Amino acid sequence: MASLRSPGSREPLRPGDLVIVVIAHNKPDCLERCLAALAQLDEIQSFRIAVSLDDDTAYTKMEAAVQKAAPNLKVDVWRKSKFVGSRAPLQSKNAVSKISEHFRFALAESFERQRFEFAVFLENDLLVAPDFLWLFRSTAWLLQEDPTLFCVSAWNDNGFPGLVSNESKLFRTDYFPGLGWMIHKSTWSLLKEEWPRFPSTGWDHWLRHGSGLYPRECIVPEVSRTHHFDTHGTNVKAGTPFAKKLSGMPSSRLQPHNLGDLEYLLRDPYEAELRQRLRQAEVIRPDRLTALAPKQAYVLPYFRRDYKQLAQKLQLTEAQPRAAHRGVISTRDPVSGARVYLADRTKSQGLLPDSECAEPHPLRRIEKAQPGESCSNMCTRIGMHCADLELEFINDCATLKRFFPCEEGCGHQVGKEIPCYVHDVNKDTGKQCLVTISLRILTRFVDTESLSFFRAAVALPNSLIRQAQQLYSEQFADVTVLDLSDRSLTKREVIQSLKQKSSLVLLCPYASMMKLGLGMLESKIKQPLDIMIFATAHVMRAGGFHALGARDDLIPARRRVFLSSRHLFGMAPGALLAPGQEPGFPEEASHSKFGPEVYRLSNEDAEQRHLTVPIGLQIIRSTNATDVARELAELHSQMGIKSIHVVPDQPRLTAALASLLAAETGGECTVTTGTQLEPSIDAILVAGSAPNYVNLAQEFPRLARWQAGKKKGSIIVAGAAKNHASAVWMAFAIEDQRAEEALQRTSVEFGRKDRRLKWDELHFDLRSRVNKGNARKEAEVAIARGVESLGDPWDMWLGRLLAYQDRHNNVNVRFLATQFGHELGSWVQQQREQWESGALKGHKVARLKGLGVMLDPDSETFAKGLSELRVYVAQHRKRTVPAFYVTSSGFKLGEWVLEQRTKQRRGKLSLQRQQLLKEAFFLWQPAEAPASMFTHPDDPDAAELTHAIEAELRSLRWQPISQRRTIFRSFVLRHHPDISDSPYANDAIRFLSEVRDWFLAGH
Repeated sequence: MASLRSPGSREPLRPGDLVIVVIAHNKPDCLERCLAALAQLDEIQSFRIAVSLDDDTAYTKMEAAVQKAAPNLKVDVWRKSKFVGSRAPLQSKNAVSKISEHFRFALAESFERQRFEFAVFLENDLLVAPDFLWLFRSTAWLLQEDPTLFCVSAWNDNGFPGLVSNESKLFRTDYFPGLGWMIHKSTWSLLKEEWPRFPSTGWDHWLRHGSGLYPRECIVPEVSRTHHFDTHGTNVKAGTPFAKKLSGMPSSRLQPHNLGDLEYLLRDPYEAELRQRLRQAEVIRPDRLTALAPKQAYVLPYFRRDYKQLAQKLQLTEAQPRAAHRGVISTRDPVSGARVYLADRTKSQGLLPDSECAEPHPLRRIEKAQPGESCSNMCTRIGMHCADLELEFINDCATLKRFFPCEEGCGHQVGKEIPCYVHDVNKDTGKQCLVTISLRILTRFVDTESLSFFRAAVALPNSLIRQAQQLYSEQFADVTVLDLSDRSLTKREVIQSLKQKSSLVLLCPYASMMKLGLGMLESKIKQPLDIMIFATAHVMRAGGFHALGARDDLIPARRRVFLSSRHLFGMAPGALLAPGQEPGFPEEASHSKFGPEVYRLSNEDAEQRHLTVPIGLQIIRSTNATDVARELAELHSQMGIKSIHVVPDQPRLTAALASLLAAETGGECTVTTGTQLEPSIDAILVAGSAPNYVNLAQEFPRLARWQAGKKKGSIIVAGAAKNHASAVWMAFAIEDQRAEEALQRTSVEFGRKDRRLKWDELHFDLRSRVNKGNARKEAEVAIARGVESLGDPWDMWLGRLLAYQDRHNNVNVRFLATQFGHELGSWVQQQREQWESGALKGHKVARLKGLGVMLDPDSETFAKGLSELRVYVAQHRKRTVPAFYVTSSGFKLGEWVLEQRTKQRRGKLSLQRQQLLKEAFFLWQPAEAPASMFTHPDDPDAAELTHAIEAELRSLRWQPISQRRTIFRSFVLRHHPDISDSPYANDAIRFLSEVRDWFLAGH
């Protein structure tokens, strides 16, 4: 926490230090309404008000409006001249530029010529709330004490109906809101030389993006203190959706002096509180927004490209994220009222779990395009790939100035071409942030690293090895390229190659990781690989030998690069697999196991860019070769399938089907198996009695690869083969996070209904993966088999608990209780025992607590009772509770109070709980508290001082909270090292920080 400047530094701002500047142009009716609203504020007569005018043709009527609206106020009128300081006259007639120059004049007049300490700027089309002036007076000290702040604003960009309610709550945001705002004179000294002459999107956009103030922040109220009333302005026009939305925004009715202690807005306590809230909230994905629990808190990580869709669902400002603190927007779900934290993955480092954050590409290359050249053209010219996500990490002036002159300022553009340098008023340059993938990653690595020779390994699916062999051999003609899938290649040859002091590329299928690992160990070379690249890295989530490449003790590498269509952090697919179903499952992976994904292109993005096509499940009824060939011929006719690959390898079946299908289709549809060179196939036919889901997942790149005329890739399974459907869904779960989560939710619903789900009851993400034309009954069975074989039994039990809640309207399950004949009470008790031993995983704890399950009934019942007691005391102003009193939530508060008294008399109530009950003003004549409840210094003299402080605080503990805040502040000032001469001042301050929460608890 920042240290105190002086004993009076946190007092409300005095009249002589502040001016309120009303920015006006040529609308006297607006000015009259604005000034009339200001005249109603408490103590406004003691403060200076100025009206700043910039239209010389309207001076007379505007000054008359001032006299009419505020006859009892002393209002100065400032007339803007054509010259602003040392600037030449403004030639542009653009309204945005004129407004910018007007604000610059008002700022310079306030701080340079009038020499005010603080200034509030208010457009004349705004009305103000009753505590508008008090908001700025009570927060001014924060701008002086906290160097990470630069303004206080009266406006919340997301303060829409249903999203805000707490009128006394303030928060921090790095997005400048405007619309009634205050800064200190020191901030103007930083801005005045950089203020833009022609801000193409407004002075306020420049202040956010190009002024250099970011990441300094503003203090903003949850419920706005200003309100638009004019609908004929530059930015707000009658009838537009924006104007309609603004008209419905609530404005605060809170009276002055009710904001409370604002110390929580200082950076350190604010950050600590926010981190705590985010840790306690459940992390969700966008599809959960339709089913949120009213009293729960949720964290929704997102990428900037997804913001608009999320904003529409949450009814936030859609143009761009606003009111965020370090990328986190705190709002409420407009339907359920649940607290939702929208967290930008690129900006929320330190607040989000590492697994949810996005990091800059370690091999990224930032390039400057030629004037008028698009990103794609420039990428083609230099043989690289443009990555939109990387733009989020370089969207700042410091980076732009490394490449462009920025003669007229920097960074005050918004839109699709940001970040950019506008070299021509009619054109925008293309994007400059580039990232290489796959083969080009290794090419770029070799070009940029000064190595006499290099050793690299590339992990690939089996189906891409032959193609990779050809590509890498062509690219690195003078480099040894070894294919570890080649059975003729011995381990001895691999070891000899590793020992050679010459460049080497090892192409390693995921199934051959052990071969590579043993070669590294037995070669006994001390130097790690220079780089290891993982293509379709989500295959590693299968665990076992597929994930060995991530182990540095087995395959050491200086750098690892992961390429995937999904996030790799967190749990392997074993999160969905029943324990013991397969050796090595479920295996929970630590965050460091995979490292940050260097490049992630989601399936949706890849499809939009025509890089891939969607993959669907196709069910056939037949099992013998002749009938299967006939059905495949029908699929060829209906869906245009021309190439089918059989997995796993089935040479005899493939030969039979190829012959039969050639006769049926005239040779237009082919059937293959084994390792093939074709980069794209139309369908996979699942065969064999026990197909391996990892082998299926490794065929997905070829199956999904786009080519002309191809609209979809199909996985063909026999409806009668149970293992086929299970393997396909397991492959989907490895490759696509949406499928994995949908299977988990469906597993819960299976338990909730105690039966298989019907087609319309299934999750959309599962139904959408089944090709149209399949019989619904067969599709239901195929999905059910996947859920039953892949689902965690724990999720089934959770579904039964939900069914119990539906029936009884609570989750207070007694030990002998059953649901659908299952011993639900026994299962809940097992969860409590696992939680007590630390064996219950965090995500399961969160899901149980989200339903209201008490894992520690004694502690949680006490917490519930204490909360209800505090509400009762606050509402009834009484310290006794009737014996049979029941709260509105159904909690038997009277019985609970009697139980606490009984425990206290019998000596079974802990001292901590006794003190908590005292703080709730519970009247019961408890035993005396111990001589000291807190830790004191070891030094006897320092301890004597802290004991004296504790005794004094105890004697004052029962004062009202407002008095206690004043008392505690005086203690801090008295013992602060900058003020006190005592050699034990630091000990005293440390002690006060420990007892602060105790002394200020309660009402």
